[in-house]
Amino acid sequence: MTRLHSAAPAARTLRALVGLGAAFILAVVASGCVGSQPPAPTPDPFVGLADRSDQAFRQGLEAYGQGQYRDALTSFETARTLSPTVDARIDQMIERTRAAMAPTPTPVPPTPTEVPAVPTATPVAMSTQTPDTDLGQRYFGQITLAMVPGRDADAPAASQFFFQDQIGLHIGGLKQHLRLPFALRVFKTDTGTIVADVQSDDTATPTAAPTTAISGINNLVAAAAAGVTSQTATPVAAASSRDFHVARFWDTYVWYHAGGEDPGSYRVELYANGVLTNSFDYTVGTVPVTTPEPTVQAQPTPEPVEAQPPFNPTPSLPSIEDVPPPPAPPAPAAPAPTAQPRQARPAPVPPTATPQPTPIPSPTPIPTPSTAYTTQIGGLPAGLDVNSNSGKFFVADASGVIWTADAPTGNERPTLGTPINLRNFGAGQVLDLAADPTTGYVFASARGCPQDAQTHQAPRGCVLALNGQTGALITSISLPGAPSDLRIDSDLGLMYVSIPERQALAEVDAHSGRVLGMIQGLPQITSLAIDPLRHTLYAAHLAGQATVIDVASAHVTGRVSLTGAGLSSIATARGLAYAVNTATHELAVVEPNSQTVNRFVLSEEPAAVAAAEDTGAVYVLSSRSDNILQIDPTDGTELGKVLFTGRSGHQSVQPNDVQSLRPRLVLNPADDSLFASLPEAGTLAAVSDGSFPVMARAIPYMDTPDEVAVADSIPDLLQPAAITPGGTLNARGH
Repeated sequence: MTRLHSAAPAARTLRALVGLGAAFILAVVASGCVGSQPPAPTPDPFVGLADRSDQAFRQGLEAYGQGQYRDALTSFETARTLSPTVDARIDQMIERTRAAMAPTPTPVPPTPTEVPAVPTATPVAMSTQTPDTDLGQRYFGQITLAMVPGRDADAPAASQFFFQDQIGLHIGGLKQHLRLPFALRVFKTDTGTIVADVQSDDTATPTAAPTTAISGINNLVAAAAAGVTSQTATPVAAASSRDFHVARFWDTYVWYHAGGEDPGSYRVELYANGVLTNSFDYTVGTVPVTTPEPTVQAQPTPEPVEAQPPFNPTPSLPSIEDVPPPPAPPAPAAPAPTAQPRQARPAPVPPTATPQPTPIPSPTPIPTPSTAYTTQIGGLPAGLDVNSNSGKFFVADASGVIWTADAPTGNERPTLGTPINLRNFGAGQVLDLAADPTTGYVFASARGCPQDAQTHQAPRGCVLALNGQTGALITSISLPGAPSDLRIDSDLGLMYVSIPERQALAEVDAHSGRVLGMIQGLPQITSLAIDPLRHTLYAAHLAGQATVIDVASAHVTGRVSLTGAGLSSIATARGLAYAVNTATHELAVVEPNSQTVNRFVLSEEPAAVAAAEDTGAVYVLSSRSDNILQIDPTDGTELGKVLFTGRSGHQSVQPNDVQSLRPRLVLNPADDSLFASLPEAGTLAAVSDGSFPVMARAIPYMDTPDEVAVADSIPDLLQPAAITPGGTLNARGH
């Protein structure tokens, strides 16, 4: 047992030694093999990727150079993916390519300078009517189309012009301070479109100085030709995109702008307050046109005549040469006497001057005129009337305000009360007003109605009825057009409103506010006057006529020709009508029943007229000389005058309606005090009857016939508005 136990460890030791020997042998063998053949190197897996990355980078550069940024970006991104290292070149090209591919925002241009839009062709066609040249001659005087000369002179008429010429319409009446509205329309006949339509406005500053020197005209022509390289080059078209205004040159030339014209064929039309008076066709070319010279009639050569003795200023005394010498008395012959110088004849005694009659009789010497009191109002006076019961005057401001004025004696400055702001009622421009002494209401004609502001409609015409004490709006009466003047017959409760665009008068029931009818065929109404005692309405027309209307029946009873064109204002008293013509400086006195007219030339240019019932005197407001004249209408005698100051220097917004700009003159029949509104000065003048000299004699009444003319017997008159074409009666039942 003991031997077996000792033998087991020995066997294990032997096996261990054998394993160690085998391992040693294997190690020796392995070391011999290594030394004889070296092992193969391990292959690098990134060598092929680097080459492919470099190839993709070169492709990207080629595509980038050709502007193919999408392909270039794909190649660069492939190169970065295949590159075994971080290559800054690849990242840089990727950023550049993406920047080139990124959409660049279009820069917003700055807000352009506002340029007036080129107007489209206005749907205004050339007139097909025959011009009323007779009216044009009376209204404007001599009219020619010519090139504006270098001084204020009559240039010869022409119909062909160079595109650099300053064309002008010569209107001779402008020298006589023509203040009535006119319009110029210029058409291009090549295309049948209107070029300009300008209106006159004497209150606005002229666009061209009327008394510029010849260098000023040359400057205008040079400015029009700026940018033209040669005379045959086509010039820049006339500035049709501008808002044209009347341009004036010297005292008698007007045109629609200053400067040259666009070559072509044109027609210019001249209108007198809506009536075509003259039209001229002319052409503008690119070749200078010889200025026509006025034709001078050759004078025949005078035949030689024998010398005549000098003219003897005293025919009653014969010349010494004509008297034969007396026969010599018989005497002895004597030597011939020496020639002696002729003695000078004594100067004849001048004849005594025959006294000439005074052209305008004057009953008494006119003392130094007194001065009226004036006050400044806030805006531009457009309408004026008086409440004869309260003595308050109401003046309408064109901006939409009605002022109350009070001067109890006329010998003090007018006091303005709290204004009535019609804009609070949604009304627009106020054109005229009338006071009703029976109800105390004040009626104002305006371009906008309160209903328009509520319904957001386009402004139309209406009459606003206001409480004269509180200024509260009572009602508004819609009209079928924009209104102008209005007058009211307080006893009958009837009001008449002029609608210029319809050439008609609207008859309105002042109590109910209903429009009862229209009197048609009344063109160019410049003024209205109503006789409350005889219920007669007078409408003055610009062409020089006056229409007579019976207020109660709305019948036209007559139409009388008073003066030539230029009738601007009318008044009534003692059953007569008194009208003034601004252009001809005339006062016309008409008896409506017999239609007899007396005319008197005034010493001042008239703008408005008023008449007194009790004294019979007529008062004329001068439009140029800052005074009010007192006239005897029976013979045209100037009885006196009152001056007023402060008619210049007023700055205000001018209204669109030239008719509302005219001065107004209103008389209070209770005390014959006068109020005058002066739009260009923005003032209100108050004059009492005592400011005029005491009349040396009373003005007599004129005899008027009892017969009243009937509209059916008057030629060229329409039937009254109260009767419809079917013969039915209007709403009043007349």
